[in-house]
Amino acid sequence: MQKFDDQAALNGVTEGKVVWDINAENPVKLSRQLQAITQTYDDLLNQGVKPMMVFTFRGPSTTFITQDNSQFSGEVLAAVELIQSSLRNLADKKGVTLEVCAIASNRMGITPEALLECTPLVGNTFCSLIGYQAKGYALIPVY
Repeated sequence: MQKFDDQAALNGVTEGKVVWDINAENPVKLSRQLQAITQTYDDLLNQGVKPMMVFTFRGPSTTFITQDNSQFSGEVLAAVELIQSSLRNLADKKGVTLEVCAIASNRMGITPEALLECTPLVGNTFCSLIGYQAKGYALIPVY
């Protein structure tokens, strides 16, 4: 089997700085995207690039990162549980920061205490997106 790499793009790159703008409505799709993002983290490491990833959750995606999953069932519940497992795994990785928009969580009726322990609130993830991009982080939307 042929082995592929990303050296043409990563040549000379020492840090992979990315801010993920997560505003997903579909938990099944988001669970798959988080699996690919986790693979991206590992791929960067394996190619000698230090991953620096910030995850900003806003909008409906905030409903998938609460401690109470009783509103979900079936395939959706399985996807939400996979999202939460992926986030706990990512939160343990060096260079990863998770943030939840206080404006969005308030609008979705989610209290700070209801969020997963690894997903702290910030005032406004739009401000986070502006700040991280100003610091050289690439913006990747996840919808």
